[in-house]
Amino acid sequence: MPPVTTNVPICIHITGFGAFNGVPDNPTTHVISQITKDIPNWEFPGTITTCIFETSGKKSREMLLDILDHCSEENSGIHIFIHLGVYGGSETFRLENCAYNEATFRIPDEAGWTPIREPIDPQYSVRILSSLDMDSLLEHLEKKFLVVHSMDPGRFVCNWIYYNSLKFCNERKAVSGDRYESMFMHVPMFDVISMDEQVAMVKDLCFYFGNQH
Repeated sequence: MPPVTTNVPICIHITGFGAFNGVPDNPTTHVISQITKDIPNWEFPGTITTCIFETSGKKSREMLLDILDHCSEENSGIHIFIHLGVYGGSETFRLENCAYNEATFRIPDEAGWTPIREPIDPQYSVRILSSLDMDSLLEHLEKKFLVVHSMDPGRFVCNWIYYNSLKFCNERKAVSGDRYESMFMHVPMFDVISMDEQVAMVKDLCFYFGNQH
């Protein structure tokens, strides 16, 4: 299915994570930092914001909510969240199709929290699928990059923030009538896929969505 073109202003919010136990130098931190420098030269047909979340459940949710609160102040009818996280064992980019209502942290987050099989929201769905057309997105990206679908984002902070983002986007969409969408992509370490290629992937994602409006 080809992208649908509209004239509604678009804002893309790109997030990554800082260090955490076992990954003292998170590649998504560097990807976000480089993207922030590059954005003024992209000539993107909309607005792009960037943020590096602390790798803790509660703090990352606070930071996400802060971004969402600012969305209502922007003159944009489309808000798309591109969340990035590192998956050290991967040899490809992984498009996460869904998130699960479970927090099981095998190691403490940066606030020392180690939930085990705790629901993220006891009143909400067991699983939330991204409402984006992930099949079309994969078809577009795999022409240039090593990328696969995934139905398992883990149960650490990556899944935590993705679940919250999907939930909040669904809620904001229902209340405001604006379009709120969210996706999560796991990236490998730089010795598998270089920082330059990871930045290129995120830029391609931005223009894929930007060219739809």
